[in-house]
Amino acid sequence: MTDAATIFVDDVHGPRAEVAGAAIERADAHSEPALEAPDTVALQHVWLAAQRRPWASLALIPIGVEAPAKRLAAALAAIGEPYLGAAVVVHDATAVSLATLQAELGAMTARAGRAGRAIVALPPLLGCPAGLALARAADAVIVCVALGSSAIAEAEQILDEVGRERVLGSVVFTQKEKR
Repeated sequence: MTDAATIFVDDVHGPRAEVAGAAIERADAHSEPALEAPDTVALQHVWLAAQRRPWASLALIPIGVEAPAKRLAAALAAIGEPYLGAAVVVHDATAVSLATLQAELGAMTARAGRAGRAIVALPPLLGCPAGLALARAADAVIVCVALGSSAIAEAEQILDEVGRERVLGSVVFTQKEKR
């Protein structure tokens, strides 16, 4: 990953946050934490780093359950749309299974084809072979790491299985203390 970027994003456990003008709400107490507006600059860095190679589908791979891939997908889509002047769709594949894999692959391809860009939020891949297949089908990937809770060994294994050459970079989420 010599040309991959690592960007740090502060993460808070608030009920609502504004990201690039788009409100992102927590669905429930077990959903991923929201991203705060001050993180918009960091998210812009993530978006621009992801543009170093052409892609129609970008998979966000969480390392462990604490890395908020769905929230990052929504935030990147909100930032990417004004940048591109076109829609960037989010495909939530966090519940993919072997039974739904073909439908998810078709949906990812169709969404990328219609909008030109699709960002795919995946589940942690160690326990989800179907998620790994989706990650391999995407044009590029970004690894999402939660500082203090993501395992390095898991990240290494996922990088080997997905292919390090396909990784555009990583986003490291740090925990902010509640105020």
